[in-house]
Amino acid sequence: MLIRLEPGGFPETRDTVKPILYLVADDERVLDALQSDLARRFANDCRIESSKSPAPALRELEDFAAASEPVALLIADHGMGEMTGVEFLVQAHRLHPSAKRILLIERNYTADNPIVPAMTLGQIDYHLVKPWSPDVGLIPAVSEFLADWSE
Repeated sequence: MLIRLEPGGFPETRDTVKPILYLVADDERVLDALQSDLARRFANDCRIESSKSPAPALRELEDFAAASEPVALLIADHGMGEMTGVEFLVQAHRLHPSAKRILLIERNYTADNPIVPAMTLGQIDYHLVKPWSPDVGLIPAVSEFLADWSE
């Protein structure tokens, strides 16, 4: 069942605390574009947090877990220098097991594409090819994940 959230329509749940959308990408242009696209649609309903580096992001996610702050969605760029997006999402998911995981990936039709093994092993829930189209790839997927999370 697909539930679409209309602007301003995120149900107040979990003690009316806004869910966190957490983004990590070491490319500032990717991070800025992602924040902008998500803020346009979800800023009223969610907290959008981000980091340019996986290690500080994991520390911040540990703090959120300790404070019982709800992380609903994790989005990571795969091509980071410090660790891959899949590695980050695996570690972050241990801290926030109910969070959905989106991997940002360059268009790649080769055998070393990390999407299939990551999905097969349950390490990601969705992938988004860069550059993305907000209205086609990003917003519908995030809306669906937030609707699932709110249930």
